Amino acid sequence: MGMSQYRRSRGTTVTVRQTKAQIGDLLDSLKEPSGKGIKYGFDNDNTAVIFQYCGAPVRLKVDSQARFNAIKDEYRRVPHKGWDAVREQADREAWRNLLDWLKISITLLNDGQFRFIDLFLPFVQMPETVPGEITTLGDYFAKEGALKALTTGQLMITEHS
Repeated sequence: MGMSQYRRSRGTTVTVRQTKAQIGDLLDSLKEPSGKGIKYGFDNDNTAVIFQYCGAPVRLKVDSQARFNAIKDEYRRVPHKGWDAVREQADREAWRNLLDWLKISITLLNDGQFRFIDLFLPFVQMPETVPGEITTLGDYFAKEGALKALTTGQLMITEHS
């Protein structure tokens, strides 16, 4: 089985609500270097986990539409309970995938193998430049072509004292 076919969350029957509760339990175990716990929540349209770590606002998106697009062709070939059911399955799988990623990331962070910045930097929210438009550093680098500019030396990051 090729990597594109491997999906750990494939066919999960765990509800989004149960997965979110598990994500909450996991985030309860996340401590800042000072030992202080973190506050977290879920956004209103149920598409992201939001928390602050050492003052940095972090937004982890859950893209159920991307998951739906990825499994759509598979479901076209087999009988299913309708596209709403397939969308619900995509939602369950997308949230499970995030939980799995968080389990690994928090383990690596707590074990000292990686720093917070190594794992979560792309998900740090930038200050709003357009009211109501939330952008992460990852969004910025993807949209602006800044990653290419950074790797080609066209975008210089300077230190501020």
